[in-house]
Amino acid sequence: MRLVTACNQGYISRIQPYIQSLAAHVNISTALITVGFDYQHPDILTFKLPRSMNNGAPFETESPQHGSFLPVIDTEDNDVFIFTDGDIILQRPFTKRELDHIHTLPEGVVMAGYNSGPDETLAIEGARLFPRFSIDQIGAKFGLMDKPCYNIGVFIARRSTYQAIYDEYMTRWQMATDAFGHPARQQWLVVYTIHKLGLEVKLTPYSLHANGHYGMPPGCYYRDGVLYSGADVVALRHKL
Repeated sequence: MRLVTACNQGYISRIQPYIQSLAAHVNISTALITVGFDYQHPDILTFKLPRSMNNGAPFETESPQHGSFLPVIDTEDNDVFIFTDGDIILQRPFTKRELDHIHTLPEGVVMAGYNSGPDETLAIEGARLFPRFSIDQIGAKFGLMDKPCYNIGVFIARRSTYQAIYDEYMTRWQMATDAFGHPARQQWLVVYTIHKLGLEVKLTPYSLHANGHYGMPPGCYYRDGVLYSGADVVALRHKL
């Protein structure tokens, strides 16, 4: 099992708070993917991803979260990846219960949380992504627009499942680039691909990952500068 995050050279200063929180709390193997530049850190293992291998990444962010990082990272057997965005703070170590649950994740199953909520669909999210055509026209090309849209700022899957997502994703990357002007077309297409492949999605609880892109998630609150979900400290505080 390995937690993975990534950045390009332009984002390296902005990801430092997350790296510092990982150094303070993380209790599993961790890696930073550096896109197109050399970088070393005393507290985190780094793997360089050449830009020439980062196919399918938006030029705006160069994020490899769709799976382009897979060839450059070493793993044991069919390992589980917890891929995370860089605008996150790890507030505490992962619990044994959380790690046991993640460790047993089967092939063909992914873990992700809601984006804005349980009623959000690919059509709703697509309308936010500077569509270059009507959503009906985009839907006619892609289909599946009524499927749920998840937030993949924290995305968990086995390597083989991630590879299957990447392979299928790349067949439609140009279509997504033509359809949407926002860099989050990448995340949209990953979620679309999950549905296209018929993968099962297990929801990450807010105690593991809470994202604030659409306000405070239900049941979450701050106390003494720490984000909680109910009685539990949130592990991965994302844009909150």
